[in-house]
Formats: sequence, C-alpha cells, structure tokens
Amino acid sequence: MEQLLKYKLVVVFSFPLIIVFIIIFLIMAVSGSVLSTPELAITNLFSKPFSNETTYVITSKYGERLDPITSEESFHTGIDLGVVEGTEILSSYEGKVIKTGYEENGLGEYVKIEHNLENQKYLTVYGHLKKDSTVVKVDDYVEQNTLIALSGNTGKSTGPHLHYEIHLLKKDGSLDRRIDPINIFSE
Repeated sequence: MEQLLKYKLVVVFSFPLIIVFIIIFLIMAVSGSVLSTPELAITNLFSKPFSNETTYVITSKYGERLDPITSEESFHTGIDLGVVEGTEILSSYEGKVIKTGYEENGLGEYVKIEHNLENQKYLTVYGHLKKDSTVVKVDDYVEQNTLIALSGNTGKSTGPHLHYEIHLLKKDGSLDRRIDPINIFSE
C-alpha cells in the first residue's frame, strides 16, 4: 500500500513537469530553434545546381576518399557531379556573388555565392567550370536558378564534372562548418 502511495505521488508531481517540458519544446519548435537545422534548411530550400532535366552521376561523395589524382586519402569538401561538359550551372539559391576566379591546381574556374536564409549565412562553391564561361561577376545578386557558368574540366580534375560545396558561415562571414550537400540530390 505504501509503495502504491509513493507511485501515485511521483506521477502526480511529475505530470506538471512533463507538461512544462512539452510546452517549452513546442515553443522552441514553432520558433525554429529545434526543428530547423542548417541541413534541413538547405534540403528544403536549395535546388540542384542545374535543371531538373539534367542527367548527372555522383562521381565522388563528401568526406574521406582516395584522391583520384594523388591516390592519397584526403577529405573531399564537396560532392562531384559528372555532367556533360557545357551543362548550364545554376545558382542553388538567391544570393550575392562574392568571388570568381581560377585555381590551376584546385577548383579551376569557380564561382562562390553567399546566401542568407533563416537568419543564417551559407556559401555555395561551384568548381571545375568551363574556361571563360562564367557569366556573373563579384557583387552581382542572383536569383535561385540563375545561370552562372557552364560545367567544364578545369583545374585539378580527371574529367568533366561540377564540384559543388555548401558551407555554413558565421555572422562575420568566416567558415563555421561544411555541410554535406547530398540531401539536395536525393529524389
């Protein structure tokens, strides 16, 4: 009997506490602090960096891999998408072009775009673009799905493809962390 009384007291006193935690969780969920992660935001809002009709093959995923040129283990900071050379590359989300250029032993011709969404800054990187195909310049503001360049095989590359990266940025614009872009490509 005494055991039953203790159990009832625990239930009676725990119930209001559980209700308070549920209310706090719901408030946080509505405000976006629980259910909104950077990965969820890009999955729901970013588009593929080419038209939906484009045929592509994921040739190298994000993360540890054997470098196809050096055969050494390294961390791949993006995803490689095999596409036909000359494929139109589009902005995955609206934003400001912050850098364009050419790295002979790296990305080759590239474009970097900064995006602001849900009080977060993101950076998308588009690499190995066709030489002299970039049609945007620094400080241009582009809408989602705006043509930025054509796919190519420039820089440290073994064949025509797009190297695509997504970074989460701190408020000052410096790198917070890299995000695996694979969810944008899941059907």
